[in-house]
Amino acid sequence: MDSDSPNTDAAMQLAIAYVWIKEGSYKKDYVDTHVVGFDKFSDYVMGKDDGVPKTPEWARASAECRSGPSRRWRGNSPARSHPSLITSAAE
Repeated sequence: MDSDSPNTDAAMQLAIAYVWIKEGSYKKDYVDTHVVGFDKFSDYVMGKDDGVPKTPEWARASAECRSGPSRRWRGNSPARSHPSLITSAAE
């Protein structure tokens, strides 16, 4: 994930949930007794609602889509005048 991309943390969280749900590696006993609405959340994460599973590949594509504009805007930033405040496009 690109640190320049705002809100990609939510995509990453959904991708992690996707892996846990797909592999069954979450604490099912805890979820069964302490979580309300997990079935709806699971359906969303697995893509049953919108046909888009929230896979790690999906999250990566989401971050890459968002990084383009932030890289363009970065060039017009006042931070550009001070090298320590901005990373190069190669990083």
